[in-house]
Amino acid sequence: MRSHERNNGLPMKSKLLLRAVLSLSSLAATTSAVAADCAPLARFEVAIGGFFGPSFEVRAEGPAQLVYRANRHSFVTAPGTKQTKIKVSPAQWRAFCAEIEDIGVWSWKSRYENSSVNDGTKWSVRMQFGANTLDASGYNAYPEQERFNRFLRAVRELIGGREFR
Repeated sequence: MRSHERNNGLPMKSKLLLRAVLSLSSLAATTSAVAADCAPLARFEVAIGGFFGPSFEVRAEGPAQLVYRANRHSFVTAPGTKQTKIKVSPAQWRAFCAEIEDIGVWSWKSRYENSSVNDGTKWSVRMQFGANTLDASGYNAYPEQERFNRFLRAVRELIGGREFR
């Protein structure tokens, strides 16, 4: 065998295969750590809405079901609010948890406010997964906008593409 085909006693193809397996193992361990950090679900309540526009709320009723409430014209406490129960699988929760970890939601401040805007958008996020807890809200102000938009997309994916904005 040629000397350039061996390195540390292993053929080059075996080394490449070993690297790929180690990379996949590392990815699986990272995914398991994220999933472990997000379980078990203790609390999940998110809401967003405005004074003159639609409002939405999602809350967990146990780990396998969400309640989605939407009102196209007012707050979800007003007449005309529609309510839907949504089944959520462990795989959906894992995907959501991985996304919120990547977004960095656990480091959000508890309050964001822009008092110079009247009658704007109000939002809140109250969730607890394992040791991670977040209780954040805002009025016409948000965490870094792209991260907040990613969070809204993650919620929409969790609720099967339903409106949440």
